[in-house]
Amino acid sequence: MQAAFDDAGQTDPVERAVACAHALRSWAIDRPAEYNLVFTDQIPGYAAPPDAGTYDAEMAIFRPLPAAIGAVLGREVDPAPPPADPADADAPLAVFGMLHGLVSLEINHHLPRGGERERFERVLRAALETLG
Repeated sequence: MQAAFDDAGQTDPVERAVACAHALRSWAIDRPAEYNLVFTDQIPGYAAPPDAGTYDAEMAIFRPLPAAIGAVLGREVDPAPPPADPADADAPLAVFGMLHGLVSLEINHHLPRGGERERFERVLRAALETLG
């Protein structure tokens, strides 16, 4: 996601956010076990130790998307540390929740087959459009 964010440069903020989202989706499709390991509890009976680096991995993957969404909103968005006003994190969290849900459903075969990329693009753009 960071490479997609950087490669998008100073393009339109929505296009930058779309590039980040597609990068996350591509990574998840190529490496579903890694995606599930980082973003879900797919290993029965396993709980990562607090210092295992799981949170750091999640944040490293996730951080470019709030930055891109912040550009859409016209303000900086940084998920860590939490903002003084928690409502400032709601829009980026909602978009990431939608994105995470679609990706998780797709890579775990819980969506109808066919047109996955196009559906992802439509839903993503609709979510970003609601931001501004």
